[in-house]
Amino acid sequence: MDDPTTSDSPRGLPQPSPPTAMGGVPVYVMLPLDTVSREGTLRSVHALEPRLVALKDAGVEGVMIDVWWGIVERCGPGRYDWSAYSTLMELLKRLGLKLHVVLSFHACGANRDDDYHVSLPSWVESAVQRDADGLLFKDRAGTSSDEYLSLWADGAPMPMIAGNGDDDDEVHLAQSTPLHPLRTPLECYRDLMKAFSERFNRELNGTDKLITEVLIGCGPCGELRYPAYAANRGWVFPGVGEFQCYDRRALESLANAANSVGRPEWGKGGPHDAGSYNSRPDETGFFANGRGVFGSNHKQAGQFGGTPGNSGAPSSTSSLFTSRSMMLPTTLAPDSPVAEGAPNPDGALFEGVTTQDHFHRTAHHRADGRTRSLDDLVSHGDAPNGRWDGEYGKFFLSWYSNELVAHGERVMRCANEAFGSCDARVALKCAGIHWWYNTRSHAAELTTGYYNVQGGCESFGSESAPALTNSVENFGNRRASMDWVPGREGGVLSSSSSFLSREGGVGVNSIFKPLHRNANVGSHGSVSSLACDQGAPTTGYDRIMAMAKACGASVTFTCAEMSDREHDPKHMCGPEGLMRRVVGCASRHGVPVAAENALYRCDAVAFRQMVRNCKRGVAPASAEDATNQMTSFTFLRMCDSLFEPNNFPEFVAFVKDLTGGAGEWSP
Repeated sequence: MDDPTTSDSPRGLPQPSPPTAMGGVPVYVMLPLDTVSREGTLRSVHALEPRLVALKDAGVEGVMIDVWWGIVERCGPGRYDWSAYSTLMELLKRLGLKLHVVLSFHACGANRDDDYHVSLPSWVESAVQRDADGLLFKDRAGTSSDEYLSLWADGAPMPMIAGNGDDDDEVHLAQSTPLHPLRTPLECYRDLMKAFSERFNRELNGTDKLITEVLIGCGPCGELRYPAYAANRGWVFPGVGEFQCYDRRALESLANAANSVGRPEWGKGGPHDAGSYNSRPDETGFFANGRGVFGSNHKQAGQFGGTPGNSGAPSSTSSLFTSRSMMLPTTLAPDSPVAEGAPNPDGALFEGVTTQDHFHRTAHHRADGRTRSLDDLVSHGDAPNGRWDGEYGKFFLSWYSNELVAHGERVMRCANEAFGSCDARVALKCAGIHWWYNTRSHAAELTTGYYNVQGGCESFGSESAPALTNSVENFGNRRASMDWVPGREGGVLSSSSSFLSREGGVGVNSIFKPLHRNANVGSHGSVSSLACDQGAPTTGYDRIMAMAKACGASVTFTCAEMSDREHDPKHMCGPEGLMRRVVGCASRHGVPVAAENALYRCDAVAFRQMVRNCKRGVAPASAEDATNQMTSFTFLRMCDSLFEPNNFPEFVAFVKDLTGGAGEWSP
């Protein structure tokens, strides 16, 4: 096949893309990270246009572009440069392509496949230098992440620079001027959104609008999550990552939350035994998965608890994991719920293990000075889950995840201010944290901020990795509940939300009926938590979907190209089950969903999996049900490899399969 970008076939007026059939999903292609230079110019226009034409001819509906905060507002606070994006939009109009915009408030360059670096605006970096402990996320070792400003700083006025951030510029630390008022990060996000909406009002409205979606960046990589895993901080797949709650304001919030439930010792920091970036769950005390008896419908003998001859039937010796001897120091930190002298209110160190029992069982270890492990806490039967499943773990994980959802809500409320009257769809993005999904603790999801400990191996399987079964008697009573509230026996999480209280900030919307304010807890007034239907089971994604629904936003989800069978079984990955869980959760809440591939692939196997994941279970039965289908799929990303003769025909076939009706593909 000839290079599709060099075709000399005559072209008159741009022809419209073939209409997406009922049950089909429109395809967008993400443009390269460096499409707009750091100096604010559109790069390689002459090379870009023929590639856009090729995509148009292939049936692609449009493209997606990052609008980088560090480029648009590089010249100073409130000084926006939209020129490169205006040039791109004029080109797309001429070619008849649509546009998805990502308002990227993060820095680029910290993650896999980031071959381009865009920092935060220089004046923001200067403000960070003057308050690094309060404006950036920090891990337990005190290492800062410069990828995205800490969510606990949303309402913190930043010292603004009178110029572009040079050292000799005047710094307004305690006062503002008409030209450079003190602004919080949240106000910076809101102001940029409003400026974009005003500048491109025509492109955002009307039946022939150019911009069909504005995706609001809410964290690293534009995703609503913590920077728990990043290559530039030493993380390597499939490490569990680390909690990012050690900046000054985060610790203040945690302390307030702990005091509110009468356990101030829980407010001194995150879990002490959660390992490091590259730990595995069962190498830690916090994320460990207990020796619960599991069955399996795997046919291979001995897999996941099966023994030769019983095809995976439950047995008294079967276990999902056996690496439970995570060694702990004899003297634990005073903030630990298993520290001596700090028993929990029920007198139990772990479920079923009282302080008195623990004393008798470990007395001989203390006598001889031997280092204890979690297995020393029980003498018979199954080992307990890690501390994620205990009282302290539920408190900490609820606080950690709820703070993330509250941040997303604050940012999306700003988006409503800017785009509420526009015809373009507003969206946020969630990450597809699929590794360790098929374990009880879902460790990688927990550090990322997704409190999802009810799925994985307990509920879901896939065509490539059948579902695991479990013994309810031995395991079900230790499942962590997402409806748990510290100090409320048998209760569900109260519906509340964090908002800025400072004058001039973003206030609670009176029509946001599912939420109310709890003024006694949290950094900005509450331990933020969103409850959906209290009679229905919840996952770590229900709160995100409830928030998205209340804010009128759709959700984009990644990892659509992945299948379970392609991953090392030791890493307990479950991208297929994870995607079904998220899509099902969105459907329950009535939230539209779009999808992306997480990693660049253009082979036939990956393309088939993308179609399967996007169409399975979401194709509408009739035109009236069309709102249930995915809104779009974005392919990451345009590059030289995509247009190679061996790859582009596969891509064209993929677009045809995905945009065609429900009957035009084979699962």
